[in-house]
Amino acid sequence: MRKLRLCVLLVFLAAPLALAGCDDNGSVEVSSFTSPSLASSTGSFGNPAPFVGAKLVPDVIPFIWVPGFGCPFAAPFTATLAVLIDQRRGGDVFLSQVGFDFMDTVGLVSPVLYSQTDLSAMFGTVLVPGGTSRRFDFTPRFGCGFSRPPSRVGVRLGYRDRSGGRHEKTITARLE
Repeated sequence: MRKLRLCVLLVFLAAPLALAGCDDNGSVEVSSFTSPSLASSTGSFGNPAPFVGAKLVPDVIPFIWVPGFGCPFAAPFTATLAVLIDQRRGGDVFLSQVGFDFMDTVGLVSPVLYSQTDLSAMFGTVLVPGGTSRRFDFTPRFGCGFSRPPSRVGVRLGYRDRSGGRHEKTITARLE
């Protein structure tokens, strides 16, 4: 029984890696395991992920120490950055989630998550029409629990295509 549990755990952990692939700019794109689309009988696995060009602006993101009360009332760092979605070579996509994973130099992570509700409140529509590009500006607060200065950020972009298929793309940048 113990071996069976271990095998099931290994399969569960290895499945996302088996579905991952790299695009032209080195970003990893993974089909999402969450809620298959009701609009499509094949769901996320049957539909190839639409092209999504994405990058962080600026390339190296400056962070700012914010004096004040500190954690848990106020995170000690902030950064001003933008996610640029370039759909000039792709179809319509809807941004459904943006997750920032700020990391310090020893590997501790300070996550910040913006849901579709948050994104709609901040930007109105979350549509990026095919043939266009769109910039989404963020100023997240982060860093509670860090033992060293922040050094990089990973960004998980959740998006949907017109048929309702859910997809995810990850991009990274350095912090200075």
